[in-house]
Formats: sequence, C-alpha cells, structure tokens
Amino acid sequence: MKIIKNVTLLFKANLSVIGSLICAIVLFQANAAKAQTAAEGLRLVEVEQTGKALQVFNKLIASSQNDARLYYNRGYTYIQRDQLDSAMADFNKGISVNPKEALNYAGKGYVLLNQNKVQEAAASFDQAMSMTKNKNAEVLNAIAEAYLNAESKDLVKAKQLLERSKTLDKTNPQTFLLLGDAFLLENNGGQAVTNYENATSINKNLAKAYLKIGRVFVRGRNVQASEENFNKVLSLDPNYAPVYKDLGEFYYMTGRVQKAKEAYAKYLELSGIKGASRERYAGFLFLSKDYPKAISEINQALREKPEDPIMNRLLGYSSFEVGDYGTGTKAMQKYFTVAKPDKITSTDYEYLGKNLISEQQRIIRRTPKNQRDGGMITTNNAEKRTCSESHLKEWAPNNNTQKRLKRPRKKI
Repeated sequence: MKIIKNVTLLFKANLSVIGSLICAIVLFQANAAKAQTAAEGLRLVEVEQTGKALQVFNKLIASSQNDARLYYNRGYTYIQRDQLDSAMADFNKGISVNPKEALNYAGKGYVLLNQNKVQEAAASFDQAMSMTKNKNAEVLNAIAEAYLNAESKDLVKAKQLLERSKTLDKTNPQTFLLLGDAFLLENNGGQAVTNYENATSINKNLAKAYLKIGRVFVRGRNVQASEENFNKVLSLDPNYAPVYKDLGEFYYMTGRVQKAKEAYAKYLELSGIKGASRERYAGFLFLSKDYPKAISEINQALREKPEDPIMNRLLGYSSFEVGDYGTGTKAMQKYFTVAKPDKITSTDYEYLGKNLISEQQRIIRRTPKNQRDGGMITTNNAEKRTCSESHLKEWAPNNNTQKRLKRPRKKI
C-alpha cells in the first residue's frame, strides 16, 4: 500500500514538472513568434512596405499593449512615412507604458529634429543616453540615425555616437551602415564604402549594404561596380524593392530607358510607395514612347495631386503624342498656371502650340466647307499661326519668363 502511495506521489510530481515544461515551451514559442513578427515588421520598413509594416505592428500592439518597444517600432515606421504626429503619439504611449524603455526617448528626439526643435531633441536624446548610462549601442545608433536623416542634421554628433557604439559592440552591422551614411553625407565615398564593406564582413548576406555600395559607385560614375553591387542585392533577394528604384535611375543614366522603365515598374509593384516614384516612372514611360501607359500613371498621380506641375506637363506632352489634343491643351494650360516661371522651357511652349494648332485643325476638318471661310474658323496658315501665338501669349506668365526660355530638351 505504501509503495502504491509513493508511486502515485511520484507520478503527480512528474505531471507537475511536465506541466511546467509545457507552459514554459508555450511561452517561449509565443515570445519567439512575437520577436520574429516584430523583426518581420522592421524588415518591411527596410524594403519600403511601410503600410504592411504598420499592419504587423498594429496586430502586435493589440495583443501586447504594454510592450513599449512595439510602440517605438511603430513610431519609427510612421517617421518613414512622414507622419510625425502619429510617431510622436506612439513614442509618448511607449513611455507611458514603460518609462524605462530608452528607445522611445530617442524616437521623440527624432521627431523633434524633424520639426527643427533642436534643443528639445537634444534633451530627449540626453535622457535616453542617461537612462542607459551611454552604454547601449542600439540607443546610440537610433540617436545617430536621427542626426543623419532628420531635417536638422548634425554629422559631428552622429559620428561621435557611432564611434562610441562601435567600441561597445563591434559586431553590429547597423553601426557600420550608419557610419558609411555619415561619410557619404560628407562626400567621402571611399570611407563610406569601407564602412559598408565592414558591415558585409559581419553579415555577408546584408542586401542593404550592397545597395549602398552600389549607390556610391553610381555617384562616382563607375558603371561596372554599380551594376555588380545591384546584381548582388538581387542575388540575395530578388524582391528587395529599393534596389529596383536605384536600377531604374542607373539604367536611365546609362541610356537604357526601356530597362529603366521595367525596373521602376517592378519597384512600384513591390514597394508601398507611390508619389514621386510614380511620377518618375511616368517620365520613363514617356521617354520610351509608351504614351498610353504613361497617361494611365499620370492620371493616377493627378488624382492625388491635381496641381502637380510635372504631371500636368507630362499629360500635355503624352496626350499630344496619342492625338488627344483637347486634353493636351487643357493639361498644358493647367501646367502654365501651376509651374514656377523659371521651370518653364521652350519645349513646354512648343507642346502647348502643337496641341492648340492640332486641335484647331481637327475642328476645321469636322466643319462643313461652307462654314469655314465666313466665320471664325479658317484654314489660312497665317491666321492659324496668329491664333496659336495669341494663345501662347495668353498663357505665358510674363515677358521675363520668355527671356529665360531654354533650348528644347527631352529630359523630363
């Protein structure tokens, strides 16, 4: 009987241990899943899919509302989207749920620098460094990144922070990436590449580092080295969105307009960013004479920014090329009302004139012959020219603009 009782007690004890182990495994897996998902969110930020990144962090915060680091991650994402108010709200929320998380003070400083509140930013950074006794490489890097990328830059402070970070942790590739950025801002391409290469020696699969090296070589007009590094990025990750934007510019620089168009199309497909990138893509479409597709992209851009001078100009140009002279005329007239006078070129007047004359000729062709000579409509070349010139004068901002006109150019 005593033996049975001991066996029962032993069995219960083992069950208790097993239960504890199961709970520990479940908690470990849950934390690992959360960490992995947070890392995935930051990866989405890196590849410029900030909308998807926000979705990740929103879900994480919904299930872990007292995790201050998650508020920092989401706030950082908002900064990349230029949504500074939302970023500041997240950093303040992170501080309220855990005042000991220094990263949120670094994040606040980043926002304040973007608002040109330099002294307030410095105070927030000092608080973050004081809390970590100036011994946390991640915090130092976050502050250095702010000094490098915000509206109010301070390269000296950034480099000092990064040198300090490097002494604390020599195995963090982010430190070397930021040092490379600092040197590049000083136009020291050699030291920039050295630091980017140091990052790749820590992590040979670091796509961002090869992208940055490629950018330096583009600035130096080293075509072969640029292309080699961009291709290295693609070999590591064929869906790494930022590289396609750089490839688009690179191909355009080297006269490969069709490839530039294809690269930008891929960038827009993969990234969550449109805006200026869509405008650039529309320019490549125009230059490659894909006018219908250019018009489609232009109209999408104009729905978001109807006063955009570049897009109105391109719509005027592209509409003429497909024979839609009425739309072309309206677009060019709109362009002249929104463009800065010193940005207007003789090519702009040329396209306005061509659209006006072509539209007039179309009206003439559709008008019965017996109504052409007695009224306003005429086929007389001199009258057509006079009509065209009067319209150009009407839409020219002033005489000074006409004096500043440049030779026609193809570059958009």
